[in-house]
Amino acid sequence: DTNFDAGTILWSGGQITGSALTNEANLVWQSGSVSLTDFTNTSTGTFFPQTSDNFQAKVTNNGVISPGTSPGLFNIDGNFTQGPSGTLLLELASPGTAGVDYDAVSAIGTMSLDGNLQLVFLNGYTPSSGDAFNLLSSSGTTGDFASVQFPPESDGTLAIGAGGVVSLDVFTTASTTTTPTAAPSATADAQLDITGEVVTGNTSTDDSLSTS
Repeated sequence: DTNFDAGTILWSGGQITGSALTNEANLVWQSGSVSLTDFTNTSTGTFFPQTSDNFQAKVTNNGVISPGTSPGLFNIDGNFTQGPSGTLLLELASPGTAGVDYDAVSAIGTMSLDGNLQLVFLNGYTPSSGDAFNLLSSSGTTGDFASVQFPPESDGTLAIGAGGVVSLDVFTTASTTTTPTAAPSATADAQLDITGEVVTGNTSTDDSLSTS
């Protein structure tokens, strides 16, 4: 097993394979091949998947997951479970295409929901009644978010439909502008060479890291 336990880790290129990976740090996934049995984002972990490449693993979120580069799509080749302490932070710029106009998460397997859904409006987006977003899709969804956090002076309804699609209808009575959530700076702490060594220079794009 492999554990990322501190600092800011930039994951760019290479390949990670093996059994389990646990994240307790600020992990930014920019690119690279993933083939794991389990990926757990702990209560102290923040995970920024910034590529729409498939993330092959059973994903459990007990911390914060914020997909994309405002907005973006997190594709999970496996099941997704969010625990009671987990937060899924999704940014909405406008209705339209998932992963282009708003953040979304797609899982080939099932989804089990709990914890918090936090919504952020981008670029001065002001919702109108009837604005709809398909935030999550899977082969089947159970549970529900314990809480949904809307931006100030806005509200909406969340529904779980056929095929595991979780849709949102949102409206507001005032304009809300929020700066996109920024992933940790590449120079804030350290970068991860995919050989597993924490370095301070550019991140390798050739090597591979195997977990056991």
